[in-house]
Order: sequence, then structure tokens, then C-alpha cells
Amino acid sequence: MSIKETHDFDKVRAIIKELKVAMLVTADDGLSMHARPMHTADVDDENNIWFMTNENSEKVKEMINDHHVSLTYSCPQSGKYLSVTGTASFNDNQSRKDELFNVFGKAWFPKGAEDPELLLIKINPDCAEYWETSSSKLVQLFRVVKAVATKSTYDGGEHGQVNNI
Repeated sequence: MSIKETHDFDKVRAIIKELKVAMLVTADDGLSMHARPMHTADVDDENNIWFMTNENSEKVKEMINDHHVSLTYSCPQSGKYLSVTGTASFNDNQSRKDELFNVFGKAWFPKGAEDPELLLIKINPDCAEYWETSSSKLVQLFRVVKAVATKSTYDGGEHGQVNNI
């Protein structure tokens, strides 16, 4: 699987919109990494990725100390994987909260978009890498067996990297 380098964010956007849930990885003061699932609220026209969180959460404290984050999206059933690195910032704008608030937010913020603890995280991506093996499991198995039988390298599908986002 050779890597295709591009500046086109459309593939990344499509994977995020399909998979929705990312593991957001941050580092604490001791550089221990922490990952937690986050539901993607939006990917805007400037390629920023948005999430809702509680302003008092550990992830917010960690991102205040180190704005560098990583996001991973994964769906083995569909064969789609995505890794995004970038920098996090916070947004407390009420109109943006109103735009992004949805039924998922209601589970964590019962007071709605006006909840005083609701804070938006905006991730500005630097780089993204994706893998897509859209074939069925049977086709993937055939490709593995073929690679072994022909002593060649497994070609699992499309692999791309988006830089300078």
C-alpha cells in the first residue's frame, strides 16, 4: 500500500463525517498520554474539527498546558482508519454552541447549549493520514493469501497523507 500525498482535505472530511467518534489524545504535565472517545460535532469550511466538552474536564486542563493533540478514527468493519494531529483551542461563543448543540450534547449537558460548563474544542489540523480498505473481508483475506503465496507485499487499499492543512 503506497502512500499518496495530497493537500486535499475532502477524503479526511468524508471519513470523519462517516465515523463521527474519535479518540482524542492529550498529554499531561508528566507527558503521559490520555485518550478518550469524543463525538465530532462539526468539520467546518476551514477544516477545523469541533467537539463539545465540560470546561472543568481533565482534557481541558491538559490542552491548556499543551495544545498539541491527536485524533484517531477507526472502523474495522468498513476498513476505514484516520489519524489527525493538530492544535487545540477553546471557543465559548454562544451562537457557535447553539449551532453545534445536538441530541448527543443533551446527554452531557442537560441544560442545553446554554449550560455554563459547556465549552467547545476546536482542533486545527496540521497533518492527517488515512487508510481505506473498502473491500469485503473475503477480498481482504484473498489479498493476504495472495501476498503470502507470491511472496509479495500485501496491498490493503488506499493510504494517503494530507499535509499543510
